[in-house]
Amino acid sequence: MRSSSYRVALPVRRKERLKFGRKAAAALGIFALYCLVNVWQSVKVTHLIRSNEELRAELARVNRECDRLVFELERLKDLENIRRELRDSAPLVPAETMIIRRGGKRR
Repeated sequence: MRSSSYRVALPVRRKERLKFGRKAAAALGIFALYCLVNVWQSVKVTHLIRSNEELRAELARVNRECDRLVFELERLKDLENIRRELRDSAPLVPAETMIIRRGGKRR
């Protein structure tokens, strides 16, 4: 009788194990999904931080270029510099003397 009752109890335990196995698989799947999302989010944040650093470096470079151009613009707008540039680039030479006569013959 022992072997008979033992055989009857085995399927009940197996069903219980299957229920626990399904619950464990579901919990393990949810945990794996959580880990995957967490890792993806960490990678994305790291990528955004690196991108932010690159953009900050580019912004600093553009600001330096803007300052340089503003300084050059102010230098070029200065009247003394304009006069000096004109004097150096196109030196003034005396014009030819022209004689204009009045009262000449008309044709």
